[in-house]
This record gives sequence, C-alpha cells and structure tokens, in this order.
Amino acid sequence: TALVKGRTSLESQDKLIASKLTAFRKEVKSVTDELISITLPHEEKQQEEVKRFEQIKENECLERERIENERIEKIKSTISDFESMCYALISQMTFENSKQTKETLDKHFSIDYDAHEFDILYQQAKTRVQSQFDLKHSEVQEKENQRLENERLAREKAEADAKLKAIQDQQEKERVEREEKERIEK
Repeated sequence: TALVKGRTSLESQDKLIASKLTAFRKEVKSVTDELISITLPHEEKQQEEVKRFEQIKENECLERERIENERIEKIKSTISDFESMCYALISQMTFENSKQTKETLDKHFSIDYDAHEFDILYQQAKTRVQSQFDLKHSEVQEKENQRLENERLAREKAEADAKLKAIQDQQEKERVEREEKERIEK
C-alpha cells in the first residue's frame, strides 16, 4: 500500500499545486485588473485623440477632394463655355462677316486656356469648333455662290427678254411696214 500512499500523496500534491496556482492566478488577475483600470482611462483618452486626429485628417482629405473637384469642374466649364461661345459666333456667321468670324475664332484659339490635364478636351473642343466653322463657311459660301449665280441668270434673262422684245418689236414693225406696203401696192 505504499503505492496507494504514493498515489494519494501525488494527488494531494497535485491538488495543492492546483490550489496554489489558482490562488496565484487570482492575485495576478486582481493586479492585472487593477493595472487595466489604471491604464484604461488613459487608453480611452488616447483613442479619442487618435479618432479626433483621424477625423481631422479625413476632413482635410475631403476638403482637398472638394477643391480638386471644383478646379476640375471650373476647367471643364471654361472649355464648355469656350465651345458654346464659338458655336454662337458660327451660327450667326454670314458671307459678309465670315472673315471677321474667322479672325475672332482665331483670337479665341490663340488664348492660352489653362486646361492642365484636360488639354486633350480643350483640343477636341477646338477641333469640333473648327469643323463646325468649316461646315458653316462652306454652307455660307455655297449660298453666296448660288445668290451670285441667280443674279447672273436674272441679268441674262433680262438681257434675253430685252433682245427678244427688241426682235419682236422689230418683227412687228417690219410686219406692219410690209402690210402697209402691200396695202399701198393693192
């Protein structure tokens, strides 16, 4: 029964060690809880400060985004306004003021708009405006050519009508003279 005594002795030592460990853990737990209760308010305060700082940084980032978006919209608006103004000039173009319209457009094309990274949009707008001008100029030129042709045809018709009238008058005069001559001869 030395074995029984040895086993019970081991079990009791195990229980003793377990109870000592449990007591030690309770002490450590209480010290840990006390340390946590001391540091927790400071940690929470620090976290509040970190969150406040992060919110400030986020607000700054949002403000930079807003300013950048406004800058981009201003550039796009300037390009759009440029294009609209040019289209308005082109729509009012006549043959008589086509040279003046071209000069005005050239002046606007020579202005160096600060389009930054949207320079391609500005160049595309200029290309569309130039294309629209070319179409309108061709249309105006064609109308002017047609007007001149109509005037020439009207003059030629008037000349032809006058010649025809002169020939008819001459023929009438000759007919009247012939009839008179024939009447006298009879």
